[in-house]
Amino acid sequence: MKNRQRLNNTIKNVGAAAKGIAASPTAKKYTNDFLLILRMLKDYASGEYKYLSGSTVVSIALTALYIVSPIDIIPDHLPVIGGIDDAIVLTVLLKMLSEELKMYKAWLTVETSKEEENVQNSQ
Repeated sequence: MKNRQRLNNTIKNVGAAAKGIAASPTAKKYTNDFLLILRMLKDYASGEYKYLSGSTVVSIALTALYIVSPIDIIPDHLPVIGGIDDAIVLTVLLKMLSEELKMYKAWLTVETSKEEENVQNSQ
C-alpha cells in the first residue's frame, strides 16, 4: 500500500513536469500519449487497471525519470535540439507499448460506458 502511494505521488510529479515539457516543439507530438501512459500507470497504481506487467511499469518509470531528469545526453536548454533525446526515448517507449496503449484505451472506453450506464440507472 505504501508503494502504491509513493507511485501515485511520483505520477503526479511526473505529470506536472510532462505538462511543462509539452511546450517543447519536439515533445509536443508525444505529449498526449505520454500523459495517457501516466494515466494508465495511475490506474494501475490505484488497482483499477490490473493488466500491466512489471517490465512495463519499470519501462514507464525509467522513461519518465529520464525525461524529467536534468541530466540528458543532449541538454534540454539547447535551442532546437535540446528535446531530441527525450523525444527519441519517448518514441521507443511508445513503440514498445503500442499494443498495451490500445488495450488500455479499450479498457477506458468500457469503464466510461459502465460509469455512464450507472449514472443513467441511478436517475
